This record gives sequence, C-alpha cells and structure tokens, in this order.
Amino acid sequence: MRARAITVLVLGALTAMTACAQEPTENLFTNPSFEEGFVEQGELRIPAGWILYAGAGAGMAMEPTDEAADGEAALVIRDGDLAAEIGIRQDVRGEGGIAYEASAMVRALKSGGGAGAYIQLRFAPSGEFQQVGLEAANEAQFTRVSVVGVAPADTTTVSVYYYTHAGPTPEFIIDSVSLIGGVEPPPPPPPPPPPAVPPVYEELKDLHLQTDLVAGGQARATIVSPARYSAQAEAIAAAIERITGVRPEVVSDTDDLAVVPPDDGSLDRNFILLGNRSTNAMLEELYNRFYTLLDLRYPGRDGSEVRTCHNPFGDGHNLVYVGGSDDAGVAAATETLIAKLNQAGGRQGALTIGRLAEITPGEGIEFSHNPQEIEIWDASRGYGSTGYFGWVSHSKHLAAYYMTGDEWHAREFIRLAFPDDEAKRQITQIDGERIENKDDPLAGPYHYNAHMMILLWDLVEESPVFSDEERLQVTNAFSRQLDWRKGEGIYGLQRPPAAVGSRHGQWSAISLYALARYFAKDYGDPVWTQAILGSKMAFAPLEEHGWVSGEADNLFWYNTGHAPIISFMLLSGWRGPQESGVLAELLRGQEILATGKDGDWELNSASITFLNGAAYLTQDGRWLEYLRRSGIDLNVPRVGQSFWPEGTLQPELPLDMVGHWSIHPMPAPMWAARGTGFPLEQSFQFGSFRSAADDTGDFLLIDGYNGASRNPYHTFTILEQRLAGQTLLKGYRNQVLTRVDGMVEPTIAMNGALRARDVVGDFAAFVGEVPNAAYSNWRRTFVQRVGQYALAVDELTMREGGGNIQVQTLWEVPSGSWDEARNSIAVSGTAGASTPVGWRSISALRSPRKSMPEGPDYHVELGSLGIAILRATEPGQWLEMQFSLDQPVTGEVFADFIRYVDRGIYSISLDGEVLVERFDAWGETADPARVSLGRRELAAGDHTLRVEIVERGRSGDRSFIGLAGVSIRPEGADDAPQGELRNEIVPSDPVRPVREGSVFTLEWTGPADEGQQLTFFSVIGSDVTGDADDLACMRLADNAAVVGLPQPGVAVAGEYAGTQADLAIIARDHLYAREATAVAADRPLLVASAPVTVAWDFPNATLSVLAAEDAQLSLSTGATGLTLDGQPLQCAADGQMMRMTVPAGEHTIAGATPAEAMTADLGGWLSERQAEAGRIRAQAAEADAPGTLPEVPAIEQTELADFGSPVDQVITIPDGEGGELICAAEATTIHLLRPDGTEAGIATTDGQIRDLHWWPEHELLLAACADEQLLAFDRTGARKWAFMSEMDPAVFRAAKDYWFKSAAAHSGLWGVTSIPSFINDETQAVIGSACTLEFVDGEGKLVHRMPQFWGDPHVFQVIPGPEGSVNLLAARRINDNDTLGIINNRTLDPNPRGFHTTPSGHTYVGGWSSMNRYHVFYEDLDGDGTREIISEKNGSWNRVSSWDAQGAALSDASFGPGVNSPTRNMRDLVVADLDGDGTMEVIAATASGLVVCLDHEMKREWARAMPSAPNVMIAVPRAEGAQLLVACDDGSVALLDASGTVIRSTQVAGQPSWRGLILAHTDDGPLAILGTSSGAVVGMGVE
Repeated sequence: MRARAITVLVLGALTAMTACAQEPTENLFTNPSFEEGFVEQGELRIPAGWILYAGAGAGMAMEPTDEAADGEAALVIRDGDLAAEIGIRQDVRGEGGIAYEASAMVRALKSGGGAGAYIQLRFAPSGEFQQVGLEAANEAQFTRVSVVGVAPADTTTVSVYYYTHAGPTPEFIIDSVSLIGGVEPPPPPPPPPPPAVPPVYEELKDLHLQTDLVAGGQARATIVSPARYSAQAEAIAAAIERITGVRPEVVSDTDDLAVVPPDDGSLDRNFILLGNRSTNAMLEELYNRFYTLLDLRYPGRDGSEVRTCHNPFGDGHNLVYVGGSDDAGVAAATETLIAKLNQAGGRQGALTIGRLAEITPGEGIEFSHNPQEIEIWDASRGYGSTGYFGWVSHSKHLAAYYMTGDEWHAREFIRLAFPDDEAKRQITQIDGERIENKDDPLAGPYHYNAHMMILLWDLVEESPVFSDEERLQVTNAFSRQLDWRKGEGIYGLQRPPAAVGSRHGQWSAISLYALARYFAKDYGDPVWTQAILGSKMAFAPLEEHGWVSGEADNLFWYNTGHAPIISFMLLSGWRGPQESGVLAELLRGQEILATGKDGDWELNSASITFLNGAAYLTQDGRWLEYLRRSGIDLNVPRVGQSFWPEGTLQPELPLDMVGHWSIHPMPAPMWAARGTGFPLEQSFQFGSFRSAADDTGDFLLIDGYNGASRNPYHTFTILEQRLAGQTLLKGYRNQVLTRVDGMVEPTIAMNGALRARDVVGDFAAFVGEVPNAAYSNWRRTFVQRVGQYALAVDELTMREGGGNIQVQTLWEVPSGSWDEARNSIAVSGTAGASTPVGWRSISALRSPRKSMPEGPDYHVELGSLGIAILRATEPGQWLEMQFSLDQPVTGEVFADFIRYVDRGIYSISLDGEVLVERFDAWGETADPARVSLGRRELAAGDHTLRVEIVERGRSGDRSFIGLAGVSIRPEGADDAPQGELRNEIVPSDPVRPVREGSVFTLEWTGPADEGQQLTFFSVIGSDVTGDADDLACMRLADNAAVVGLPQPGVAVAGEYAGTQADLAIIARDHLYAREATAVAADRPLLVASAPVTVAWDFPNATLSVLAAEDAQLSLSTGATGLTLDGQPLQCAADGQMMRMTVPAGEHTIAGATPAEAMTADLGGWLSERQAEAGRIRAQAAEADAPGTLPEVPAIEQTELADFGSPVDQVITIPDGEGGELICAAEATTIHLLRPDGTEAGIATTDGQIRDLHWWPEHELLLAACADEQLLAFDRTGARKWAFMSEMDPAVFRAAKDYWFKSAAAHSGLWGVTSIPSFINDETQAVIGSACTLEFVDGEGKLVHRMPQFWGDPHVFQVIPGPEGSVNLLAARRINDNDTLGIINNRTLDPNPRGFHTTPSGHTYVGGWSSMNRYHVFYEDLDGDGTREIISEKNGSWNRVSSWDAQGAALSDASFGPGVNSPTRNMRDLVVADLDGDGTMEVIAATASGLVVCLDHEMKREWARAMPSAPNVMIAVPRAEGAQLLVACDDGSVALLDASGTVIRSTQVAGQPSWRGLILAHTDDGPLAILGTSSGAVVGMGVE
C-alpha cells in the first residue's frame, strides 16, 4: 500500500546534556521488517528476535499479515481487553549522550485503531523514557510515526516498546520498525523560568510627564490625521509653527510612520493624533492595545478630549490625543489643544507641554459614585455589569475618573486599594469573590477580574491627583499580584500547550499579560519577560488548531470561553488565530449555537465587547444582529471600550446558515487525545440545522461529546429542537441510556459519532452512533420534515443479554406533562399558553414594559419561555405591559403567565381597574397559566396590564412574576379546545414514565439476548386537536411502527414487508427513505440498484434524491415527461413502474405523480397496519408491569403513631433500662416512642430538624436544625443546651456568597455525628453546614471550627489515620466535586481530599457540583480482617466504589447517568453479609426501580425489579446471613431473601421516608420501624 510519510517528533526535556555529534547508525533492530519469521508463544505469534510485552488479557491477538508497508510481512496487534496491555520489545546496547530515533509504519484496522497505542523509547539503567501515541494512524494508508530522545550519560541499554495501554482497545498493523542512533537531537529545553518572586520597587519609574513637540529647533512630534481632519491638523501645525518657527510634519493615518509597534517595539518620536478609533488607523490600533478609549461612544456626542498618553512603549515617547466621537468633538478638541499650546510657554525652536487631560464629556457621559450602578461595555445580559469579565470596584472608579476627570473616583480607588475595615466590608459586599484578597485588593483580584485594574492604572498613573508615595504603593501592590497569578498554570509556560485552556486559564493569561506589559516596559525584570512569554504561549495553539478546553461542552458559556481570545488578540496585536482560520472556525461555532430567538440562552453570557469585537475583526454585520438579539440596553453610558461599529456596518441576518447542516468539528489534537474510536471526520463537538435565519422556522442542535463538566451525562444528544417556531426539546438529556440489571459497563462512552447528516427535499436528518454505549451499540436516526413532524428511531444492538434490560429514552422539554391515556408527553413548547384559532395574542416580550423595581438585575427577558420576568421580592412591586389595539375589540380578556416554584401571588389590573385580586402563580414546573379578566370592551388605542405582588410566594423571598402577555377571545371566536395546537412526543411502546422537572424518562424494561437488536420509535410533532388525524406511534414489528404524523404512516428500520432501508416513512401524502434499495406497501413503491435517500412529495409530484453513486431507480408512477434538475429525464416502463438512471449527487425529479393504483391501495394498506399495531398494543397492555410483586405471605404491621405530617427520620436510642426508644423526627418535633407506640417524651426544636444522632459518650440526643442550631436533649426530651453554628471566617473571606449560609441552598445544618476520641483525644460532636465543620464538646461549647471548600458536609465516617491518629471523612451534600474531605485529628488540616478515584480500566466521570454521597461505610468487605471504605457517588454519574484506608481504589460498579445531585438516583445503600459466606454484599437501590446486589468485588450477583423506586432498605440479620427489607415509593414493602426472592410483602400508606426505616430490638424480637410521608410510624414484624 502507498505509505504516507508523517513524522511525529516528541520534543521533551530528557536531559540537560548536549547530545554527542555522530553519524547516524544503521537500523539497530533485529528483524525490523518482520521478514525473518515468527515464533509461537501460546496463542500469539511473535516476530523472531523480539520479546513479548504483557499480552495476558482476554481478546488479545498478535499475528503476521501480508498487508505490509514494505516487503511481504507485517505484524497485527489487537487489544481487546480494557484492563490489559500487549506489545513487543527489543533491547539493544546503547551509549550515553547519543540521540536515538525509534519509528514504525503504522496503519489502523478500525476507526481510531491507533488510539491508546504507543512507541516508547526507554533508557537503562536510568529508566528515563519518551513515547509518542499512534493516534495519527488511519485505515487508508500507512503512516510513519517516530519518537526521538537523548540517552542519559549512564545509558547502557536502549529498549523500544511498540505496545498498547490499558483502557482503549487499539487494533493496528505495524511494519518497517527502526532504531537509529546518532540522529539530530531535539533542541535542548529552554532554561527553567525564573522563580516567580514579585520584585519590590523602591523607586518610582520616570513618568515622562513632559512631551517635546519642538526641541533644538527640530520637530519632535508628528501629527497623524485622516483627510477628514485636515483643517484641524493644519491648524495645530500652524499653531506650533507660529510659536516655534518649526512646522511639524502632518501625515496620513495610513502612512508608514503611523504604524503602532509591537509591545516590545518602540516609537521614534512623539505623535499628535486626531480623531478616534473609527476615523484614525493609528488610534484604532492604540485603542486595541488599550492605550486610549476614543471611539464613537466616548467622549460622546459633541464631547472632546485632549489627553497625553505617557511612554506607552517604554521608549520615552509620548502621544497626544485630540479626539472626539464626532467631527464637532474633534474640532472642539483642536481648539482646546491650540489654547493649551499657546499657554505652554513655547519659544522659537522649542515647545514642550506637560500632562494634559482636558475632558469635555459628551451628552450623558456621567457615572454614579456607587460602583454597583456603573455600567460596563463588557456587560452581558446574564452577568450584567457585575464585573464579569475584567471589572471590580477599583477598575470602575479608575475608568470613571479617566473618562470624566471626576477626581472623587481617583481618590476612591486609592481608598479601596489600601482598605480599612469599612472599605473591606464594602469590597466584600460589592465585589465578593471578584476580589479574593480583601486585605490587599490590587495584589489579589480573581483572575476573571484582574486585567482592567492595571490597564486603567497605566492610563491615569501620571495624574497629579496621586502622590509619588501613592504611586509607589500601587506599583508594589500590583507587583505582588504575581503571587496570585503564578499558581494558575500560565507563568511557567515556555512552549504551546496541547490546547488553549478554559476561560479561567485564558483570563489568567490576559491578567498576567497586562500586569507584565506594564512592568516590563518601565521596570524590567526576568519575571516579567517570562510572564509575557507564558501568556503568549497560553494562546499559541490557536495558530495551529481550535482546541479550546473547558467551556466547549458548557455551551451556554461557549462565548465566554472564546471572548478572551478576541480580547488577547486585540490587546497584544497578535492575529495568529485570524491568519490560521481558527478564529473564523470558533466564531462559526457560536453561530451554530444561535437559536434565532431574541434573548435566548446561547447569547446570555455574550458581552457587548465580544460581539462588537467579532464584528470588528470579521467586518461582518451578523455579529451586530446577534448583539441586537441579546437584548442588552446599548443606550446607557458605560465605562471601558465599546468597539462601537462604524455606520457602514449594519446588522445582517446570517442567511448563509440556512437550509443545511453546519458542524463544529473536533480539532485533530482533541480527537487524538479523546481517543473517540471514530474517524476524525465523524467526531464532532456540535452542529445545527435551521430552516430560517430567525426563530420562525425549524432548528436542530446536536452535541457529540461529553466534556465531564457541569452538564448531565451525555454522548450524542439533541440539545434543542424547534418545529414550526415551537421549541419542543431543550437540554442535554435528549438521548437513550441502557442498563443491564441497573448497571453499566466499566468503560463509559464519552463520545458520539456523526455517521451521516443531510438535507433532502424538506427533510433534515442525522444519524448518530455510540458504539460503546452501556452493553450496547446505540444508533439514532432522526428525521425532521420541516414545519411538520420529527421521527426518532433508536436501534440498540445488545452486547449482553438479561432479563432486566432497561432502555431509557429521555426527553427534556421546556415544560410538559405525561398523558397516560395517550401514552405521550404533552409538551408546552416555548410560547406559553397556546392561542386558539381566531383569538388574538399580544406578547409581553414584544411590548413596552415598566417595572418597580427597575433595571437589568430585576426586570429580565426569558426568551426561551417567551416571558418577561420581574424578580420581585416584596408586596407592592409590579410589572406593567402596554399594548395597542388598532380597532375596538369586545370579548373575554386573559392574562397569560408561566407558573413556577419561584412565583408570587398577584393582583391583576387592566387600565387601572383591579380585575383579579389574588392569583397564586406557584407551580412545581414551568407550565402556562391563562387567567380570565372577564368580558371587556376594549377601545382602539393604548391599554395597560399591571401585575402586582400582593403576597409573597411559597418559596419565601422570591415572588417573581413571569408574564407571557395578553390574550383576547373576541366575541364569536370559538372557545372549544379542539382548535388548540397540541405538541406531543409519542413513543412506540408502553413505558414507565418518570418525570424530574422538565426531563421525562420513558423506561422500557424487558428481556433481550446478546446480539439482539432492539428498535424504538418516537414521533415528535404538533397537531390541532379535534381533526381527523392524531399524532401516534405504535409498534408494528420488531423494526416497524405505525405512526401518525398526524396523517397515517408506517416507519420501517431495516427490512420489513418488501421494504429495505435504513429508515423508510411511508405516509398517505409522502414517502421518505434513507439508504434505501426498496420501499413497498403491498406493492413496490421504489426500487434502487444502489442505496439512495429520497423525499417524495405526492401532492407536488416532486422527488428529491441523494445518491452516493449512479443508480437505476424505479418509481411507482405512470407519469411521463419527468425532469431531472429541470432537464428531461429518460424513463422506461418497468412493469407498473417507471425506471430511470439517477447520477451520483443531489437531484430533484419533477412530475413524479404517484401511480393511481398506488394511491388507491395505500390508504387500505395503512389502515391494515394500524389495526395490526392496535392488536399488538392491546396484548402488551395485558402483561404484568415490570417489578410486580408475586403472591406471598403478608408482613404483619402495626401502626405505632400517626402525626399527620411527614416523618423525616427515625432512629433508636437506649432507654436507659436495657431497651430502646424510637425517635421520630417530624418538622420541629422529636417524638420519643416505646416499641409499643406509647409516648415516652417529646423534644421540640425551633427550626426544621435536618439530622438526628445519639451521642453515647454523653447520653445526648442531638438534633441538627435548619435554623443553624445544634440542640441536645436527654432521653426524656428535655433540652440540655443549644449551640448556634457560624460560618468559618475563611469562607467569608473567599467571598463566594453563593456558598454562604445566607444562600437558600446552603442555610442551616446538614449533618451531625460524634467521634469517641478526636481533638485532644476527647469526644466531640461534629456538625456540617455551609463550607464549615464545627467540633463541639459535651456542654455545647465550640472546640474547633474549620472550612470545607466547597459544599455542605453532611455524612461522616471515622477511620484510622497514620501513626495511630484518626481521620474523619466528610461527604458534602452540594459541592464543587465528589471527593471526601479527610480531616486528621492531629493536623486538623481542612484541605486533604480523596476517595473518589476508580480502579484501572474503569472510566472516571467527573463533574462540577453534580455528584455527592449519602453513605460512607467502613466494613471488612472480603473477610480478610482489613476494613474498606464503601460509598456511592450519586448524581450526574452514579456508581458504588470501594477504597482502602489510604484512598486507593479497589473495586467499582457503575450505575450510569442520572439527575444531578442532590437528587437521589442511588436511593439507598446497604452493606451486609446476606448469604452468610463471610464476605459482604453491597446492595444498591436505584431510582429506576431496581434492587441490585453486588459481591465484595462489586460484581453483580442479582437484581430485582420493584413495583416502584425503592426508597429505603435495611438488612435484617438471621442466624446465617441476612434478609433485606425494601420499602418503595408507592408504599409497597417487600422482604427479600439472600438471592433476591420476595418472601413476604405488605403495603403502607404514604411514601416511606428515606431515613425512616430502622430495626428496633424488642422482647418479642426484631421490629422494623418505618416512618412515612403521611405521618405514620409503622411497626413490621420481621422475625
């Protein structure tokens, strides 16, 4: 085969020595081309002269092949074992100081077959090595891959490995391997960066306050002016000449002299510049570099600025700006400068001016003294002007001073820069986390918010408002910022990393760059040179590819992960990404995400400067259209740079995005690193199709990989789907998930392949595939007929069989409900309440509005739901919308809202008259609500609807208003609901629906065999109720379904009744088929000699066809005169069909009227299929639902108490007489009951009880409460003491107030336990609250308080620590990550984390604030006398794992994705020896309705389906082993034996409480105590 010669050279810091110069050697290998034969080693065949490396795993293969790169033989290596490795090795004698190159010709045997394989060059005895991956290998041809390394001085042996690594499963051919000594060595590594020690400056730099315009009889300044200011330039030149006798040169702004140097360059003179960034090219680049703010918005209309810019490039030369936003402003500035020149004391041959800052702000350019009220140009709709990204109070004050000259702002900057206690409080309140070091703010800003400080200080430092002492203080404070930046991964970079970092890394790089630029030009120090280099290296990969890590999968933040790139390009003058084409690719990614809606999610975080900056760099008006859509108010004065576009650039619709698929590709390095297993061209990040440039048409947005960040688990998902302007799907969870017995495989799919996408006729389609989905290959074909319907076909080929195969089809919708009668999801869409035919609807979003309070922090638009939101908190706050009628209307008027959990209680007025006094808008989910205002006679003209809060809502402080608009039903309009539009998702099979907010999980459970293909169909569409046809979907065969679109149809995937196609839709009025060779409906409708994709519109007699190759096509048509792309098409009769030749490509055949016989028979055939599907559905309905309990004896139960409100927790405590008391927590009461139900006492709390614990050392019952109190009671219920929790001060100083106790999600105490011996070897109680652990003694006194960043500690375990110490493990309920805190009783260090990793061969799935723990056990699992830690991870990914006491992962079982924590997907966990064999079982209860038993190695023993999700379990000990008592959501309770068989059952009223099941010991034997949501406490005999 033809070889492709590509060398991959690894440049590594192997050694500091210099390689010896030497002629290259011959190939040092024996049998390098494998032509000298092979030897057998077990089942493997190894090349002669080579040594087998590893190879003991299952599914391994090594054998010769004649598919060689050169000669007759090559070597095939196949690694089929995720946990094992295989390869070959050869050792040769080596010599130190020599550069060696190991290489091979490699060809992949499957897509991505080289990923996970390597060439390793290793030197002995040092053990140093270099290696390179074989990701570059492809299936088409051989690729040369090589690695170079320099042998250390002591080298005696060189070993080369060609091998696979555990994890992936590579398959490849290797040939023509070589090892050459004496090759050209890699360049030596650069010297290490200087230590990042902030310099301390004792002397202030030269401020260069004087600007020589004429000196020594020579002009020292050049005037730069475009032609439009020639008169002003001439006036300035004449004034200088009049004073000095020397005329300065006037040049155009495009002259070679007017070129701005790079940051490390210099100016050779002073300059006077006229205009602004839009009118003067030199000012334009100085603006980009942040040396001026002159633009079309500053200094504003008729405003002017005469300002000196001092020594910007460190060369002693200054700039004089004569600027304005308009011509009048420039003219006024010219007059001001001439006046200043006349006052400067110039003389013949000399004129020098001092610092100038003559500012006349234009109309509206004024700023509040309150930084919270200062708006910024870097604002976005989502972040507002809070300061993200770049800003804090300090930078806002500096900018306000620079732009207005108001000295108050300058002095306020100094006050806040060196804050007293009051200033620190102000910084904490206003800036929060944006200033991390409140004591030294200039040294410790958050990296998101740092760079504007130093950039703006550079512009104002020379002002006389500051003293030299203050300047030096500020200088050293900024220098100390290096301590804050040096640990962020940027400073030490000396070469480009593999990828550009997330927005965190990018803003850190920009902050470091701005800091270093300031110091390098005036102070100099190697640290600043390195800081600039590190900053540039952080972005350097963009010259080669567009791999930007971090936000690419957090697509709602996509623009925030790319805005820093534009900022750095402009600030540094670097245009590498633009020249490489990468910037265009990244910006196209933003466009692919654009939904077309105003104010939608993808632009929520897009700043004004990002969108204006993109418009500037691309000179494309589409970015101004996106800015318009963002809904940001552009008319208020703002600080900073606007990058305001010239009038020649106007908003334009992105019409080139319409009518086709646009795919954001996966960059090659990213693809290689992820090892997707697919060809590069099928690996992608996301893509979209749209039928219109705005929000009126159809839209599909798909995502192709999981970035393991903040989002739910996904591989290939539909992020958004819009049909005829209605958004029906929205979110990351629109996908299919599979499990066997509730579990998934150790290796977890993280990528999806885009196998195909196309647009044929009015059908847009894609085919996605996840080959390594859990126990299956999942393939989704999704077809959408524009404006009409969509069909999803999910094909699952099972790799493992079983009786509990779970297939979960997830649909995430804007809002909706399950319609049991129709077996469908009724989707509300995004337009609020639907508008019946004949009604009039007026949108709040498109109407003028007022509110109290006002401003972007309160009054916002939520385009995704079509509503205006008022974030009201108090009664009396209101929202108004004005609407106009062009003619009088009489009829019933309605106010339309969207209910939700944060809504308040409203009064509703129309034109000043209160018509509804009290409407409660609370709702569990976002659902439309239409409130009648009665029959009204509305005159033509303006009207006002007012919605006012009269009472706070159920959520407490939040009393939001969500107004969709006004609807009017004119008299005579039909009020019948049959005219309303109904949006639905209809599955082909009866399913168990589970709703979590807006996510519907439609679960099918049943048996399947290994290798069996399961096919599921889902219809998504809209239908007007009451017409003849309905949306429908019913199974017809294993691979076929009857569908209602709403017109009747049949969908086929594969071969069925004469049809052979990947997918065919045969409907009454159209036919769609992809990759089809035959389509039939009792008679052939289409036959093709090669697979084709067609869309046949019967009424329009038009057939669109896509063919990969020339094909003979026969159609059931009797028409003649057909045309192909407008040209006559030759056809021949073929029985009852017409045959024609269709060339490869996309074509349109016109005149293809269906044959009369075909249309006559099609209706009957469809009716027969519909009847057949109805019979199949009826049979399915008769089967028992999965999890139905068998007929078994009943568990005896006794109601011990009924409190009338939910019992949240039940524990037992000693009664002091050898027995036990039952403690049942209900709201603020603890009921102490005897086992017979009689009351022994009552303990009351002031706040809701969160957790109970018995402290045996002090015989105290502890209650951790929501009001921050830990209360202690004796066993009679008497209160002994109260401890009030406080947040650790370190948490307050960190200033991330969303983690504070004051945040609703974190307030109160979340967990309590006690430790027999901890601090000072004494017993303490431990309580967890917002990022805080507190240790309390037996009298309720604080012993120690410490932070736990980030989250709420709530579950604890104590294990031995090193050298006889004790470790406390703390799990956090809501957190930043899923680690356990490890607190040692001797060090009390709050920082150690662990117990989160997975064993080798098990994919680790991370996530931000998406997983938590509810159990941490410490048990001897395997009976060897050593205890292990066992815990579940619960949330976006769910698993049960074990670790040794040092935190090393031992075993793991994955249960797959779920809803983010704190939702309990893993409902409960029990560790017990069920079968009495001396080893423990680990039993997990899942939200999908299963109880799954694992052995001590986390291998599945059995699984049992329950009637509903098991909510709580306990082990009931027996003489040998134990049984399992399981209580489910529906109140069913079952006792299972050690094999999972149900042996007894009962039913209780209400939902069993999660922490409400315990085992009490009575004189009559064990008694299970269960508390329920109905308030009952039930005793169940389990003897």
